[in-house]
Amino acid sequence: MRTALRTELQGSQAGPGCLTGGEGLLVRIAQRRDEFRQAFNLLYRSYRARGYVEAHPHAIVYRLSYGLSTSRTIVALSRGEGGGLTMAGTLTVVGDGCLGLPMERDYPREVRQLRGRGRRLAEVSGLAIAQQQRSPLLQTFYLLTRFLVQYSCSRDVQDLLITVHPRHAAFYRDWFCFEPCGPVKPCTAARGNPGVAYRLDLERLCERGDRQVYMNYFHPPIPDEEFDRPGMRQEDHLYFCRLAGLPHEATARRHRTA
Repeated sequence: MRTALRTELQGSQAGPGCLTGGEGLLVRIAQRRDEFRQAFNLLYRSYRARGYVEAHPHAIVYRLSYGLSTSRTIVALSRGEGGGLTMAGTLTVVGDGCLGLPMERDYPREVRQLRGRGRRLAEVSGLAIAQQQRSPLLQTFYLLTRFLVQYSCSRDVQDLLITVHPRHAAFYRDWFCFEPCGPVKPCTAARGNPGVAYRLDLERLCERGDRQVYMNYFHPPIPDEEFDRPGMRQEDHLYFCRLAGLPHEATARRHRTA
């Protein structure tokens, strides 16, 4: 899939509305503990404001699935006037594996059906955009999503799954070509707030003929080496497990290597 996308885009020129990276905005796979900490703090502040999580003494949201070898936390960093970088947005993509996907707690049948068709799945989790930043919120969202989609294609993912609040469903459907794949129901990861399952078929996205949406996702192509960055280190995973009060070290280690 990745080769086909590169062939398609060779020689193409960015048209109106295509993503350019944004002045002072850098999107990449998180590597350092301080980047992860800022990302999970931004996620906490976003979720806390919406009532999705309870108060936490360390002000982070961390899931065991974020430390899996198949997971990558993607961050958007905004460069301020003094040259320092601040967290503008984040999301984590969780690849399917022997532990399954987090949303299977709420949508086991829907995920099982896709997997039974031989589809290669990944889930989008932990999406948060900072409210106060130099770059427009929608631009940050676009850049994160562009990196997410191209990274997923580089890993031969066929379907990206996500659970969103019903009031945001039209945004994902109309702007990003997501389609519903499960009913509205209480979301376990959001303290029972309503959620609805959506799916982005990456193969169909390349074939549907919506040139502007295609260009938003795939132009310009991101260098392959950006996707080869490793996931979270074992010691960082255990560190965040301890901060979040998740299973003790031995259990966390099994989750990491599963």
